[in-house]
Amino acid sequence: LYGESATGGAINMITVEPKGVFAAKQNFTFGNYGEFKSKTRIDTPEWNGLSAEFTFMHEGGDGWEGNLSGGQTWNLGPGTGGHFGVMTTPSAFGYADVDAFHFAVKWDTPIDGLKVIVRADHTDDHSMQPAIQMLFPETLGTTIYQVQPPGTVAPYGPHALGAIAGPTDFPDNNQVWGENITITYDPTDWLSFKDISSIRWAHDQTATELGGGGNLVCAIPTFCSGAIFGGHLANPANSPITLFSSIIDTASRTESNEFTATAKTDLVDVIGGVYYFHEGVNGAGNNFGPFYPPGFGVFPIVNGIPTLPGYPGANGTVGRNDNTDFAIYSQATFHITDQIDLQGGLRWSKDDRDDVVTTVFPPVTFVNTLYRVDWMADLTWRPMDGVMAYAKIATGFVPGGVYGSAPFGPEKLTEPEVGVKADLFNKSLRTN
Repeated sequence: LYGESATGGAINMITVEPKGVFAAKQNFTFGNYGEFKSKTRIDTPEWNGLSAEFTFMHEGGDGWEGNLSGGQTWNLGPGTGGHFGVMTTPSAFGYADVDAFHFAVKWDTPIDGLKVIVRADHTDDHSMQPAIQMLFPETLGTTIYQVQPPGTVAPYGPHALGAIAGPTDFPDNNQVWGENITITYDPTDWLSFKDISSIRWAHDQTATELGGGGNLVCAIPTFCSGAIFGGHLANPANSPITLFSSIIDTASRTESNEFTATAKTDLVDVIGGVYYFHEGVNGAGNNFGPFYPPGFGVFPIVNGIPTLPGYPGANGTVGRNDNTDFAIYSQATFHITDQIDLQGGLRWSKDDRDDVVTTVFPPVTFVNTLYRVDWMADLTWRPMDGVMAYAKIATGFVPGGVYGSAPFGPEKLTEPEVGVKADLFNKSLRTN
């Protein structure tokens, strides 16, 4: 379940703690296309066991491709149930505008071996995604382009164009907040306890022209009225259209807690723990295009502003997830000799899945509760420094869910594996 012979390997990520001494560090990064990044870290001296650090990062850039539709104003409010409002297209694609901070406080308590670290972070991202351009025209794009007014710039080419039209491309609005507390207690040199609790929120608004449509208009009356799918829109000729726009507003929240106890002796190393995770995600918005019922890829002009029409379900949920995981696990590593270890582990899991996707019709749902016991056995041999041979067998599972618009059930596996991992020639050659 853990360690150097874990299935697929294991990554141990360790966040830098407050240093407890005054220190300041400043990094600047410059690049072409106006690339600029600044990262500032300040550590405070320790006082009565308390120390802190604060890190701030800003990243900016001008972007590397122009937007021929820059400066246009659009009203997305009616068609998104108010999740988006009046927005203006930027003059470039691919620019960066990110601010983020991280704050941590460490408390070395009066109790020997007891340490508490509290962390908080926030990211505010208003960057513009890269342009999406067709390399060659597909059938729909060719048909629509052939009936465009004279002078319309082709929205495709065999290579990256210096500028394209992205009338319904807007900067992302991504907000992330996170808090966690880590408590470690080492009562002896062979026994350790750790508890990690965390909570995170995220809010992501994105509006993207995925079809590379450019400044296209509904030169065909069927498109202007939405009649191809039974629509009856009173849209004037040559109203702006989009081949395929995705306009999504997503909010998520996750909570997790993991408690572990670790004991290490000359004979055996043992780790055991309890894990809890909950995730709630809600997404609202819609996909739009001439072939989306009832043809709302057309933007009629309302008070001089292209407006995405509202209709029943325009503020409907495009996705919802409510998933909860709970597990109890234990693993022991027996040191048979200085060169041979024998490992064994057990994990009991309960996974609740409640997923809904309404971007397709009929909506796709997946609701399931899975109870599962997994196990692992592993034998390792180190014939020399830097070389380890192993043989293991382990079970695992995926609880199921929805991938894209396709639900899939639980998947289970039993995996035998043998291998050799080695660092050779002063670690200049690694084999696995």
